[in-house]
Amino acid sequence: MSLYMISASEALFISVDPQSSVAPFMGSALEQSGGPFSTSSMSGPSVLYVSGLCVNCGPGSTIASDLIAGIFTVSNSGSYSFNGDESKAGSISSVNDTATVNVAPNGRVIAQGGARPPLFYLVSPCRAFVMLVDGGVYAGFAEPQTGGPFTNQSANGTYVFGSIGVTHQSITHESGVATYDGMGTVVGTSDTALVGPTSSNPSLKPDQTFSYAYAVSPNGKLMLTQGPTIYIISPTKQVVLNVDPADLYARIEPVEQ
Repeated sequence: MSLYMISASEALFISVDPQSSVAPFMGSALEQSGGPFSTSSMSGPSVLYVSGLCVNCGPGSTIASDLIAGIFTVSNSGSYSFNGDESKAGSISSVNDTATVNVAPNGRVIAQGGARPPLFYLVSPCRAFVMLVDGGVYAGFAEPQTGGPFTNQSANGTYVFGSIGVTHQSITHESGVATYDGMGTVVGTSDTALVGPTSSNPSLKPDQTFSYAYAVSPNGKLMLTQGPTIYIISPTKQVVLNVDPADLYARIEPVEQ
């Protein structure tokens, strides 16, 4: 494994062993702070987003992307609620769950009960690496939500976005710029690239323009007219949950101002 230090508290890593003997992997490591942890370390709303694969969800029981994002709220007593959306094989549906969390002093958080309980490893209060432990393969992150209750004005100015998670070789990667007017219209430009099973014939589409009307709910869910679903983490940060009936391999995209 190779490490690339970004700072004294953050590093990127990637496997360098032959793929014939070890499955390839990559990720990031963050310095932990704020411990020892307790239930209060999870108290309040966070935006949770994970990406994975659904083995039998595509045509002919083929593999397709399975993405989940939403608001994860923990009470002072340890009960939690999750209200979000799932983008799976080109369709989107609501996901709602309730249960309780058990927070260990070292930052490992187990959700007890619920239909799809998450497993957290806290980096700091309300900020954590996340896995779902429902038999699938899902991984992502949770970040504390700040700045609510939200309005259309909570999305105002220019933001950059881009896909980072790779769950399948046929994912279409995207990066771009979006400008919100704070009143209900967003315009922007993006570039997409699809490499596919080989790199010999990539599909590149530069300078694609878009324009959407948008509406923000008080909980931070931002809906675009005939576009992806977005969750506001703060007025300067969002996460995009893509959904396209023609795309079996949708993606999650972080957004920052």
